[in-house]
Amino acid sequence: MASKEDKSASKLGKGQSKHSSSTTDGEGDKLVGVGDQDYSIHGQIVRVIEAARLFFQNQFEKALELCKQDNEQHLYLTLSYGTMSWLRAWMTFEKPEIEFAIEALKKSVDLSSARKRHYSWMDYLRRTNYDEFTEEEIHAELAYADSVFMLALITFVQDQSFLSLIKGACRFRYGFQSYKICQTIIQKRTKWQSEVTRREFASGVHAGTGIYNLALSMSPPRVLRILEFMGFSGERSIGIDELTAAAELDGTGRSPFAIILLLINFSHIETMIGWGEKDITRIEDLLDKQASHCPKSVFLPLFTGKLYQLKGNCDDAIKSFNEAIKMQDEWKQLHNACNWEIMWNYAVQGNWTKASEYADKMRKESLWSPCTFTYQYAVYLYMLREETNDHSLSAKINDAMREVPTLKRRFAGKSTPREKFACRMAEKFIENGGKMVVPAYEIFYIWNIFSSINAPQLIEPILNTVDKQLKLFTKVVKESTDDYCLLLLLKGVCLRHLDKSMESTTVLMEIFDHQQNISANHYILPCACLELGCSNIKLKRYKEARDWMKKAITNYTKYPIELIVHVRSHFAIKSIKGENDQIFWN
Repeated sequence: MASKEDKSASKLGKGQSKHSSSTTDGEGDKLVGVGDQDYSIHGQIVRVIEAARLFFQNQFEKALELCKQDNEQHLYLTLSYGTMSWLRAWMTFEKPEIEFAIEALKKSVDLSSARKRHYSWMDYLRRTNYDEFTEEEIHAELAYADSVFMLALITFVQDQSFLSLIKGACRFRYGFQSYKICQTIIQKRTKWQSEVTRREFASGVHAGTGIYNLALSMSPPRVLRILEFMGFSGERSIGIDELTAAAELDGTGRSPFAIILLLINFSHIETMIGWGEKDITRIEDLLDKQASHCPKSVFLPLFTGKLYQLKGNCDDAIKSFNEAIKMQDEWKQLHNACNWEIMWNYAVQGNWTKASEYADKMRKESLWSPCTFTYQYAVYLYMLREETNDHSLSAKINDAMREVPTLKRRFAGKSTPREKFACRMAEKFIENGGKMVVPAYEIFYIWNIFSSINAPQLIEPILNTVDKQLKLFTKVVKESTDDYCLLLLLKGVCLRHLDKSMESTTVLMEIFDHQQNISANHYILPCACLELGCSNIKLKRYKEARDWMKKAITNYTKYPIELIVHVRSHFAIKSIKGENDQIFWN
């Protein structure tokens, strides 16, 4: 019988705080060795747990191979192979990896759909006895929910067309329904092949429900409106609780992956779309847990480096990322992830030489976004030239800027917001005869680096540079309005992160005195609204914050980073305690 600690609540998303940490079968079942060709659900789970162990010992290809063997006929092997491919795709955002993950997950969807229980209309008229289900049928229901949900998430990345959004929303619905069935099963089923299969099933329900809620709570407004129309909603707190419950089920195949997903959420996702609030304590606790279970995993120095960065300790962050690079060579994508972070750490310190070197390395070695990397390379060289007066760099800068628009990639006919921005700025550079104003800090804002670092020792030098540039504007003429307002925006952001929110609002309000003369950088006005909303949140003036966020959403359209502004606004307003879950701009 399922223990009390593993029972899910009746509503989708209710999680637990305490779980058994035993890694052995609580009912005395002997675990089947990986070498034994046992393809029962129990045997597959044992093989998946071994694959997870290999994965977190940096033997990624062995882990994949273990799941790939005969996987097309076995639920958990197919699901695990798809899951690892899905994680690799998210780590790189490279098109070939995304396409590979999609194909792997489609196979898992097809297999699990064929093996799960299918209901007739008569089944809905009588009470279901879940003890009558075979072990394969109930685990197929969970595998189907996991596969279809992961497929929906990764498809949104590949194709953001309206048709794709509708297909993705339907997949969300299928996954939602299956997770609800799985929660009922864990509550009511009393017969299990082994304690191993019961705990793995419980872990899967928690992990899937957690990812579901987190993904929906952070979805872009356009996606969220479709999902809510279809009856879906997600809560961040439930998502965190559920993933934590999965992580605490030690010894299951999903537990270490749940830890990684929580680390990705707290250290990367929420800092990329957040407004400066960071849960350092939670990240430290998760790293301690990971260190106790997977001390040799490459993910440990990788996330430790990110923790150092969030604390404003760039030198130790760089050391930790370099340590992660040296630990493994199988997945070069992880090298790119580390080099990406190293580049930012050098850039926020104003070490433009090293920052440009790493941007150049990324544009040559990573397929993720050569357009973005090339623009950053040119911008860091530009900052170096302005600082050192080394005009020998001009040819490299000009060549790179001209190359940027030719490198723009498209997914389903659309480019990403940040690539659109890079192309627009590169074109503006050429139109203006090679002149820019603190372009690196502008990139920091687009990538939300200010919210990631917000350490005084790093913010204050940036603010000083911005102030020096502002003093050059003895008179604001129409031709220079864009640059002047950009500097005001950056100054307002810096002041907010230095806990000078009242001063920040004063500076940001000045932007609207010049709004009629902004000619090219139309993103500045909605960003100013967003920043005024964030400053008012810090001042606990929540009505004003809500009003400014609504303006950021509804008053401005068709600028390159519109989606970014919408997502950040959504996340910021959700952070206000007491706010209901209704979409605030409706």
